[in-house]
Amino acid sequence: GSYAFPFFEGADFQDAWKALMKSPIKKIAQNIAFEAMWTHTICGYWPESWYWDTMLGQHCLNSKKPTGLKFMVYSEYGNPGYDDEVDAFLKPVKAEKDAYGANAINQIHRAPMDKLLLYDALDALYTAKIAESQEARLSSFQRKGFDFFLESATTLIAATEAGFNID
Repeated sequence: GSYAFPFFEGADFQDAWKALMKSPIKKIAQNIAFEAMWTHTICGYWPESWYWDTMLGQHCLNSKKPTGLKFMVYSEYGNPGYDDEVDAFLKPVKAEKDAYGANAINQIHRAPMDKLLLYDALDALYTAKIAESQEARLSSFQRKGFDFFLESATTLIAATEAGFNID
């Protein structure tokens, strides 16, 4: 199973969340670069103990296949629309897109909370199931490559966020 809950601003919640993110508990995500940078930007710290990235796993299994979670959910489980009730909120409004292009902000904060939490829980569940399936399918040779990519990704995340000056 999986659970979803709002990201609360209270100190008790924030302390518990930080303890979880900094703990040795194995963590998986679809695109750890996004999740790690989001956590660092919003919370001020880097998550630790990344174990699996389903996007990297998909690249290792088949570098020609799309690596988006929605595509993997459809191809693995035949569910093309688990995000249907929040899909419109995952996109920016036209004025935002016209003004900011790729940096436009989506409208997820406008989604009904019950539908958003169901979508989030399904996203987490599918990510976990896909990670489990990918890990079982990787050969030992592919696993060495995956481990290299995962370690490299966690290093490159900080460099990507910080950038560097060029004169």
